[in-house]
Amino acid sequence: MAISQREIHQQAKMIFQELGLSEKQAITLFFEQVALKKTLPFPFKAQREKELLVNVSVSEGIWTAECDELGLVTEAENYEMLMQRALEIAPELAELNCVEHFKLRFMQ
Repeated sequence: MAISQREIHQQAKMIFQELGLSEKQAITLFFEQVALKKTLPFPFKAQREKELLVNVSVSEGIWTAECDELGLVTEAENYEMLMQRALEIAPELAELNCVEHFKLRFMQ
């Protein structure tokens, strides 16, 4: 059974606490060790960000944004608020829909 990133993060936090380290201190220590070895202690494959299209429309003064890949549908009073709202909810929707490494592209 695969372990989620959230579970890994929670387990890591517990270890940090047991060692008396803050998360920031633990991350700093980790990367100091990586820098000394000049290699990563785990396999790493760079992944490009997938560009997700957010269709934007306006009707009767209401702006709407929709992105099928994320299941995103939201409304706002103006374009700036719409973009802000979409950017706020996109990470949670991405996690729920198993979408990783993405960026949003707004199209009117």
